[in-house]
Amino acid sequence: MQRIKDNAQKFIDFTISKDAQQFLSSTMYRRSVRQDINQLTALTDLADYQNLVPWSKFRQEEILQLWDISTKINK
Repeated sequence: MQRIKDNAQKFIDFTISKDAQQFLSSTMYRRSVRQDINQLTALTDLADYQNLVPWSKFRQEEILQLWDISTKINK
């Protein structure tokens, strides 16, 4: 069990490492979880995502149904 925990920790350490986060940000246009990575200016400002919360609240059932469908397709 300790080996599994150690490997899981190594994976987490790798995924949040500066090199991995820089790669994801610059080549895959992903937002970094690190503060020391230059974010692409083309990314939507996080404050703009707050507008989705009221919208999704009223469409929760529909969103969950679509999620269920998509997860079954990918199995």
